[in-house]
Amino acid sequence: MQKRDYFAWHNVVLLIFNAMLLASFILGLIIYPFIFSMEGIDDTTLVELPSNAGFVLFTLIIQDGILIWMVWHQVVRRRVIPLSEMGIERATLTDSSKMARHTAWGILAGLALFGVAIAIELGQVAIGFVPPEDAVVIGPEAGNVAAYLTWLVSACVIAPISEEFFFRGYAFYAFNKRYGLFIALFVSALGFSAIHGSIYSLLPIFAAGIGLALAYHWTGSLVPPMVAHAVNNFIAVTLMYLGW
Repeated sequence: MQKRDYFAWHNVVLLIFNAMLLASFILGLIIYPFIFSMEGIDDTTLVELPSNAGFVLFTLIIQDGILIWMVWHQVVRRRVIPLSEMGIERATLTDSSKMARHTAWGILAGLALFGVAIAIELGQVAIGFVPPEDAVVIGPEAGNVAAYLTWLVSACVIAPISEEFFFRGYAFYAFNKRYGLFIALFVSALGFSAIHGSIYSLLPIFAAGIGLALAYHWTGSLVPPMVAHAVNNFIAVTLMYLGW
């Protein structure tokens, strides 16, 4: 039997497709029957569900948990890409000076990425490429502390760890090894932006994906992109909580 080539582009795409398919199947078995069995559920409630902090947290735990498990099971456990090559080294994690340096770079990168995203969004506003006024806002309601804290867990802990593990630690690494830096930057950023769903945020998230991949490429560690991802999301979620 021919051994599967996990560095081939179609296998990278297939892995994320399978993860999303499995997550959707599990969520369909657990969440949707529960939702439709509740009293008082109407079309408005269903439309606003993606902005519910608890729903987002639970969905993210299932979805990203499956994503991490599949990469671990298919790639790491089989020594296709060891954790050390992915950028998760015990020596780095236990070295306070290295961790401080990587964290500092991550914070700076996160601030820069947020600035770039704002610039792109302002450009989109200038040309009229904005969501309709009745679009559901995905984020915490202004002044809602419980929703804000729940969103922080989702956006600043779960998402940065799981998404950097897959998109930079696996997808970017595999494409870079096989097809070179520029293709790896483009494809990993494209996949990263595509899973976020909104056409209006596609370009800002694509740019963020490029920046996160470069942070990983330049440092050889997943710590800076994870920190940068968390910082970017922290600013965005906090501004929404403050009503900006």
